[in-house]
Amino acid sequence: MKRTKQGTLNLPRDLTVERAEGFCRDLQAVTGDGGDLIFFGDRVESADAAGLQLLVSTRAMARAAERPFAIRRPSTVLRDALALSGLGDLLEENS
Repeated sequence: MKRTKQGTLNLPRDLTVERAEGFCRDLQAVTGDGGDLIFFGDRVESADAAGLQLLVSTRAMARAAERPFAIRRPSTVLRDALALSGLGDLLEENS
């Protein structure tokens, strides 16, 4: 996962258990760089509990470090997965 020129991050197409290990490594790299944690979710085509848990963990880390966290432009798949999981507040957060 690489930052765009604007410093934002694009979530991968696959936020599932099959991709969780690689996604976790990607998140560790970007959380260690000190930048804002602003994610674009418009590319997400599949998501499950493992992928969503990584987003929840990243938000918790961001809050503890007082760093900005937001998910912008969520795909319908991502929006629905978060809503069905009771995690719709991840989309409302924009700190």
